Amino acid sequence: MMNTERRIWLAQEIERTRIESSPAWEGFEVLQEAQLGDVLFRVQPGFAVAMLRCFDPAHVDERLDEVIAQVEKTVKWCLWVILPSSQPSDLAERLIVRNFSLNMGWDGLAMDDLSQEWLCNPDVQIESLSWDNVDEYAKQCSGSNDPQHQARVFSNAHRYLQTSPRQVQIFVARLDGVVAGYAVLRIEPNKVANLCNALTAPEFRRRGVYTSLVAHRLTLAREAGCTAAIIMARTTTSSPILVKRGFVPVCRVSGYTRKHPR
Repeated sequence: MMNTERRIWLAQEIERTRIESSPAWEGFEVLQEAQLGDVLFRVQPGFAVAMLRCFDPAHVDERLDEVIAQVEKTVKWCLWVILPSSQPSDLAERLIVRNFSLNMGWDGLAMDDLSQEWLCNPDVQIESLSWDNVDEYAKQCSGSNDPQHQARVFSNAHRYLQTSPRQVQIFVARLDGVVAGYAVLRIEPNKVANLCNALTAPEFRRRGVYTSLVAHRLTLAREAGCTAAIIMARTTTSSPILVKRGFVPVCRVSGYTRKHPR
């Protein structure tokens, strides 16, 4: 049974890895990264995120308005993320008053026992992302039919394969001979397994691809001597799957968006 102190530490690990990790580790092009006082701001092609930290209680509204204006001068769309330690505790309400709405939510999950066996679809085969499968990976795992987006994923994958040393491992799942999904693993220096991004192609969902990718990463983490695994899982999709298999909720992360003012 995970005690309170352990839960708090693992929640802090989820937040730390979220802040300290770089999209460039997976080959993403980072156009801008800046610490805007109380907000960590990152921009990639087609995506921007602002992670809210701790605001001075006496100047919360003033600082929020300043940083929102600063970000919206730079990008038309941004995901504003409230982390477990973000302060004050009513940041979500302050965003909603400013016409933001909840876009997505994640459960921060953790697992201490990496030795348990997972029942997986034996037909799912896992392989590392490589020059042999990169073209099919870019087509199947882009999450979009947009040729420009697929080309961007292709470029990201090439950058990743050309990187040395690599900070993360990317794995590809194959089902019926076809690339069906992917997932990312980072072994943190403190021997915590960080189960990062994952995606299953729509036509292969509910066939055990996702759980096979989780099980594969946990096996590698155990072999690497990891003492725990952490993951940010979408609240309405992957989180229930993982909780049923032994992951424990330790925190919550929320992302808010609004349309750029015209």
